[in-house]
Amino acid sequence: MAGQFETRKILVNAFIKQRSPNGNTSHSQDDSGNRLSEMDIRTDTVLRGPDDIRDRIACALCARTQTITVDRYGYNTSRLAVCCLGKWKERRLFAKILLADPYPIPPRFRAPWESPVRSAMPVRPITEQIDTEWDMTIEMLRLSGGHSVPVPLGRSLAARTIVWEEAGGTSLIRTLRWSRWRSVMAEAGAEALLKAGYWLRNVHEASRQGTEIIEAHDLIQTAIGLSRQNQRNGGHYENMAATILEASLKEIGGTGNFEVPVALTHGDFCLSNLLWKATGKQLAVIDFELSGSRPIYYDLFALIADLRAMLLNPMVPKSVIQMWEQSFWRGYGTTSAEVMAFVKALALARIFYHHFSRLLTRRKRKGLIGGINARLYRTFLERSVIAHRLDLAPDFVYSNCK
Repeated sequence: MAGQFETRKILVNAFIKQRSPNGNTSHSQDDSGNRLSEMDIRTDTVLRGPDDIRDRIACALCARTQTITVDRYGYNTSRLAVCCLGKWKERRLFAKILLADPYPIPPRFRAPWESPVRSAMPVRPITEQIDTEWDMTIEMLRLSGGHSVPVPLGRSLAARTIVWEEAGGTSLIRTLRWSRWRSVMAEAGAEALLKAGYWLRNVHEASRQGTEIIEAHDLIQTAIGLSRQNQRNGGHYENMAATILEASLKEIGGTGNFEVPVALTHGDFCLSNLLWKATGKQLAVIDFELSGSRPIYYDLFALIADLRAMLLNPMVPKSVIQMWEQSFWRGYGTTSAEVMAFVKALALARIFYHHFSRLLTRRKRKGLIGGINARLYRTFLERSVIAHRLDLAPDFVYSNCK
């Protein structure tokens, strides 16, 4: 939850545009540039420095402002909340102050059969968002037997603030990026993912709600159709994703249908939401705003896709990524061959329909320098990465890169 902060006085003028396609559920505009309806919401929130933040945290904790110390504060990655580190009495804390109402909830991992044109960002009333984060933290704490989940300390709807104990530790995404230069970090990450797999399996087992039939053949055929429709925008990358998904049907075998347990899922089980503290070898799992009942492959897909995406960075050792993935599967335990094949195919396909496709729009999103970097990557690294780091056959690479 700590993340990177921008320490400053925070003045927010967040303009959130929504649309309501059916009159029941409102959505903000997605990054594909969808047309919006006339429903607009403007939220103006001013946080006047540390004193105002201390007051909000004190309100959430039902404590005196004088007992609160704020060490650091700043925007979170989405800039929709202010995150704070500090202390209450002698207890370290992490606080989150929400800025937008309604609060946009961006789904992190889009499945390939979900059209990006239609997948507008859902929103929640701010009171519902606070209740969701609070309730899901408590539920995860209960299901995990009190392990690896920061204890929620207080909340205030009026102050738009939630407070947890500080998780501490380093995010595994940062640990992985540094593993090339520090072998101890590679080993620590493998141990952390072993525990993460064990933790996730316990949560899934403790909250199991039956099974669901996954009609993989139909889902993948839908994904293939969308990929080919999107080839004009995604180029050969969309064709590669379709080829990978089509090949996975042979590995799944049979009719392409299989059962998957349904349970409470984290919803964003990725490396940035897993923290590891070397002292005491403690794992912390954070951020439960997307938690909900789903087929369990959703969490597996999120983690494996996040790991596989790091193969695109030649500076991160391939051997470390493979070691971490194997460690996670050992911790998670026995999984059916169909689920394993399905998850791995989705993770590999996502590299093409999401990460590689974004290279084509990088100049628009990141400016001239970003566009030049993307062009250099595509020219000098792309084919080598696909063939040697993603382990795809040369004929696959050249037949799809024409």
